[in-house]
Amino acid sequence: MVIDEQALSELDAEQLREVTQRLLAELRHQRALNEKLTYECALLKRLKFAAQSERHSADQKSLLEDEMLISTQK
Repeated sequence: MVIDEQALSELDAEQLREVTQRLLAELRHQRALNEKLTYECALLKRLKFAAQSERHSADQKSLLEDEMLISTQK
């Protein structure tokens, strides 16, 4: 919601209250959206870095594959 200064000065008290209420509602909405996006960003970072920290070296992969092969043959 954009109101220029001239239009704002021409509003009466009731209109100013309405504008204030709309601006406060918009502010609450923007804050909620910001919190949601901050949470989603943190979640995506956790998922990204968890995947990176769980990567295995070639030797570890080979051992893991050998172990899986042995366990499936039993």
